[in-house]
Amino acid sequence: MAPDADYLYACDPQWWAIHIDEVRRTFKGKLVTQYHTEEGKKVAERLGLQAIQGAHNKGLGRGILHFNSNSGAQAINLAYLLGAKRIGLLGYDMGATGRSHFFGSHPKGLINGNYQNYVPEFTRLAKDLEQEGVEVINCTRKTLLTQFRQQSLEAYAGHHHRDGAEPDSRGDQPNQQLATA
Repeated sequence: MAPDADYLYACDPQWWAIHIDEVRRTFKGKLVTQYHTEEGKKVAERLGLQAIQGAHNKGLGRGILHFNSNSGAQAINLAYLLGAKRIGLLGYDMGATGRSHFFGSHPKGLINGNYQNYVPEFTRLAKDLEQEGVEVINCTRKTLLTQFRQQSLEAYAGHHHRDGAEPDSRGDQPNQQLATA
């Protein structure tokens, strides 16, 4: 986890139920999840999470979060909804390292995911983001996700801090950071 990020996104209420206490101790940014039912919204509110409405759709959600079957794609969509024009990905190995997540497997009761199914979900998302003028760069060292240009984290960070971009009409905040769990 990136403890200094501005946002932490996780899509599963079960994940939040297990990890909320640890997250509150170690993370100071905004905590964000999705909902698509009123019950899901109530769970998020009970946990003190900012809840973003979502739907079981593919590609880029331009008004609501599209699920794309995985939280990594959802986090990219959230960054777009927050106004990002340039998004750097870190930890998007999609199974290339042989591990289920950068931190290892989820505890019993949570799904570890099927990356063979997840990777193709990024194709439409990548095309939609390109049409919107949003640049996505994958800074993950070892990755199976090829829909986005790859670059080292150092090169990305060097450009990111030099660009001095002004917020765009969607409220782009050039130096905000989003972490996903």
